[in-house]
Amino acid sequence: MGDVAMTVPVLRAFVKQHPNVKVTMVSRPFFKPFFDGIPNVDFFPVDLKMRHKGIFGLFKLYFDLRKNQIDAFADLHQVLRSKIVRYLFAMSGKAVAGLDKGRAEKKALTRSENKIFKQLKPTVGRYADVFRALGFALDLSNPEFPQKRTLSDEVLSVTGKKSGNWIGIAPFAAHQPKQYPIDLMLEVVRNLSENPANTIFLFGAGTQEIQILEILKSDKENVIVIAGKFTFSQETDLISNLDLMLSMDSANGHIAAMFGVQTVTLWGATHPFAGFAPFHQPESNLMVSNREKFPLLPTSVYGNRIVEGYEDAMRTITSESVVEKINAILSNSATSEKQIWQDEIEFIDYSDDLKSYIKILNYEWLEKYFRVEPGDEKSLSNPKEEIIDKGGYIWFVKFRGQIVGTVSLLKKRNGDFELGKMAVTEKFQGFGIGKMMIEHSFKKAKELGIPKLILYSNTKLESAIHLYRKFGFREIELEPGLYERADIKMEVRL
Repeated sequence: MGDVAMTVPVLRAFVKQHPNVKVTMVSRPFFKPFFDGIPNVDFFPVDLKMRHKGIFGLFKLYFDLRKNQIDAFADLHQVLRSKIVRYLFAMSGKAVAGLDKGRAEKKALTRSENKIFKQLKPTVGRYADVFRALGFALDLSNPEFPQKRTLSDEVLSVTGKKSGNWIGIAPFAAHQPKQYPIDLMLEVVRNLSENPANTIFLFGAGTQEIQILEILKSDKENVIVIAGKFTFSQETDLISNLDLMLSMDSANGHIAAMFGVQTVTLWGATHPFAGFAPFHQPESNLMVSNREKFPLLPTSVYGNRIVEGYEDAMRTITSESVVEKINAILSNSATSEKQIWQDEIEFIDYSDDLKSYIKILNYEWLEKYFRVEPGDEKSLSNPKEEIIDKGGYIWFVKFRGQIVGTVSLLKKRNGDFELGKMAVTEKFQGFGIGKMMIEHSFKKAKELGIPKLILYSNTKLESAIHLYRKFGFREIELEPGLYERADIKMEVRL
């Protein structure tokens, strides 16, 4: 289930960046709620029990999918069934690409001797590579998550109307070596439930798990056992409304992450380095067992291998540390650190005493990705003469007394204005300052009566190109010779 959930943010990014492409997602009917509401994505429920069962069923599946006028086949599963269907599409002349599961790397990560302990490519990155192999650029660095889903009256009759913190806890995993000890989880639930502002929802399935969840609930009124009460679709709706999910290395963590919910995961026999960490979650939310005491970790990719002496590995993750982590996240959720920073951002007009910053900030990214060209040296060393005196504008971004960014509007000989010399020092990247600089430039350009802006960039800067497109920039013909590094020119009308 988790591998299917991890496809969701990839598909959301894909249809956002390629709005003219229609996607047909083929999966088991059970997983349809994952893909509800994604634009340009149709869900095809594969029937592996009847119509699409066996080799002849796969031929039927191929012919059923052909009716959708498929142009390319992206195999995100890479199992025998999907390989056969992929082969049939390839034989019919369609573009196909398959998933690289990185089996050799994962084997090296989990073996007992000569272990190579390093971060492997995340699974979502491997999914994105399949689309890239089909010729589609895909950037996952700036995800957009869906709105919280509306809860039905049936769900609300159990949960009540939302108030305070809604915390989901999914204490089970497919294999025992990656499941947090129940006695420690009992302490986590008890401590979190002592805060009346918290409502805790316990997720699971089946009679045995429900019995354990009832023990975790005890007599706490603000702890609610969800297992067995809702359909899968209703559970998915509820997860989208959580403030935080606590999960093992299991599907519920990935379901929460696909909605952008803060997700804390606990890792035993497995490890995030295998590439299965929930999407777009900070590393600090991944709580791993102590490898100094248990150096063979991770012992397997899926947690299905029992290693003698490693039964208590997850006890090195104390219940107190889990509660502390959750409380720290929740205390920051009302006003995120990012918003606090943005509230303290100030834009300052050019002055000679700030002259050096435009050069320092731009040299930082130019030297990292390309080289400083003669034209860069001239304009950045003499910004007043080369930009201001020629009718252009320069602004600096100030945060807590420090200059952290800069952006300019450069007047061209034909009267056009170029959005350029835009830079944010690396330490402060990822906090939306680039977005704020474009918004500021648009505002000033409109005040000045500038009808359009152009810019030059390089397509290797995928995050930047994606940001420009979000602001309405569209690619136009690139004239040669202005910048050696430029391979794309874009324009937006204000």
